[in-house]
Amino acid sequence: MKSQSLLLVCAALVLAAAQASAQNKPANFSTKPKLVVGKLNAGQPDAYDVKGKATFKLEHVHDSTGENALEGKLSYDLPDDARQKIAQMTGKPLNQVPATLKLDKVYASFQKATSCPIIHIKIKATELDAAGAKIAFPTSMTLDIDGVEPGSMSQPTPEQEISMNLCVWTRQLNSGGIFRGVTRRIRELLYGETQ
Repeated sequence: MKSQSLLLVCAALVLAAAQASAQNKPANFSTKPKLVVGKLNAGQPDAYDVKGKATFKLEHVHDSTGENALEGKLSYDLPDDARQKIAQMTGKPLNQVPATLKLDKVYASFQKATSCPIIHIKIKATELDAAGAKIAFPTSMTLDIDGVEPGSMSQPTPEQEISMNLCVWTRQLNSGGIFRGVTRRIRELLYGETQ
């Protein structure tokens, strides 16, 4: 009987430790992939429209209302026809043209008056390198975050809690309120820090 009780206590301690460890794991938060058109060889006679899917992975937030509020990595998935065109333009074999282009240290801002349930963020005009060819995005890129209404679930994942805090942040921005506590909590979740 004592050994069964000891076994149950040990199992409960292991489960509690696993839950605590999971709570301290950094959140992996990204926008959903969205079709974004870029221009390969922009301004040249052989310019080509590239219809790829862009994703922004949130890595840091700043206590800002401006263009640098959100910081992260941009990923852009190239369709096969674009990869073939790039290989043809650069003279490189197709296997040397990456299927996904990445750019670190990208800054984004909230689109004016955006709010839940879909939060729109803007990334300034940028250019991506594709095996030596350039894909330009001459206007700002708009990506979407699925917002989660605060209080809509009792035990949200860290990613869902970030969505909730982003909803609060956009509401505070739209009403001129203070949002520093919100940005601090998002940073804690992104870095896996405890409350």
